[in-house]
Amino acid sequence: MVSIDTSVAKPAFLRRWHNLTELRLFFAFSVVLSHTIQLAGYNSLYVLRVVFSSKTAVDAFFILSGFLVVASYERCKDNLDFYRRRFLRIYPAYVVAVLFFLSLGIVQAMAKGFAVSAIEVLKYLAANLALANFLKPTVDGVFATNQVHEINGALWTIKVEASFYVIVPLVCYFARRTSYHVAAATLMLIGLGWVAFLGLLHDYAGVSIHESLYYQLPGEMQYFGLGVLLYAVHRAHHTERLAGFMLLAIAAFAALIGQAWTGAEMIVLSALIYFVIHLPRLKTALADFDISYGVYLSHFPIIQLLLSAADWQNLSFVLLPLVGLLTALWAVISWYTVEQPSIGMAKRLAV
Repeated sequence: MVSIDTSVAKPAFLRRWHNLTELRLFFAFSVVLSHTIQLAGYNSLYVLRVVFSSKTAVDAFFILSGFLVVASYERCKDNLDFYRRRFLRIYPAYVVAVLFFLSLGIVQAMAKGFAVSAIEVLKYLAANLALANFLKPTVDGVFATNQVHEINGALWTIKVEASFYVIVPLVCYFARRTSYHVAAATLMLIGLGWVAFLGLLHDYAGVSIHESLYYQLPGEMQYFGLGVLLYAVHRAHHTERLAGFMLLAIAAFAALIGQAWTGAEMIVLSALIYFVIHLPRLKTALADFDISYGVYLSHFPIIQLLLSAADWQNLSFVLLPLVGLLTALWAVISWYTVEQPSIGMAKRLAV
């Protein structure tokens, strides 16, 4: 095992930034709002889906992940410590959510008179517990009367997140031999290049490209790289101007290769995140209480369960807050019963 060079990994200067937990929770509930409107078919509220876009919120999550995960890696003793911490942070809560909401989905299907095959259930579990939700997003009969049949359509991002964990040691190794600014720019260019490459295959080679391929590694790497750029500013004095010029140059490159919207989104999200983390610490109880992961894991099946139970067509003013309340309740329970104990176990094992 390769240990972390702590003399490099822990620079003397580390900028103190605030409100990262609050940002994650804001983006999590943006996804909740967007998905509720989408799944319930509230077309009159489409403007809210634009303002609180689930895709933009997920991209912001990947930016924050790039910053937080690289910072976590640099604090860990070695690779084993890093992966143990990451595993215990995301997997136990993920497994509990998969099992619990699958169980409720099966109960829902049987209550509606649909037979549920044990083989189908095993296939769903095998795929989803392996972080491969795209292979088996639902079980025949579950949410069969809903417009969308997926049990938890938000789980695809967990696979992408875990893929980022795999490359973090390589990113940090490369960054130490160049710089974190160079590593960040490289990741962003690779992510943008992947999207451009798939577009060329489709437009000029006639290759049929499934939409999901755009979101597989190295897809989304432009956002993770933006988080690494944030970390580069975090660990070095007076590099904001350099980072800003780099971001503008990469956004211009994105526009040149037909991804102007992505470039603009990267600039806007960077500005928003940078502004919020420089605000004084918000007086909330969220500093050591991060329920954003539980909110994200639970919201989609909660929406599906509510939609299968009743007709909410003209009751958006009831459904939207109800979904928010139930996802927050699940997230609090998940935090205290699963996530916080798992984080504590990771810390004890690291001693």
